[in-house]
Amino acid sequence: PKRIMVLGARQEATLPPKVWLELNAIFPEAKFHIHHLGPDVPEAKHDTELEMNEGKMKITWTRAHYQDVHEFVDVPDLYALFN
Repeated sequence: PKRIMVLGARQEATLPPKVWLELNAIFPEAKFHIHHLGPDVPEAKHDTELEMNEGKMKITWTRAHYQDVHEFVDVPDLYALFN
């Protein structure tokens, strides 16, 4: 899958998961793993995973700083940093 790491995730981590399914609408054959990582990820979503769209979309949430977990996560294909 294409791994996308959303660094410093805040409000992005609270978006409804169906918003991220738009990537599958644009690239129907691709598989994606979206990883929301940041100290402001909601506590209720920390260390959770969600698989959707018959395994074509996986979303992970981690409440931590990147420098604390970078050794334990897969190297992403794309880093996304929203302002």
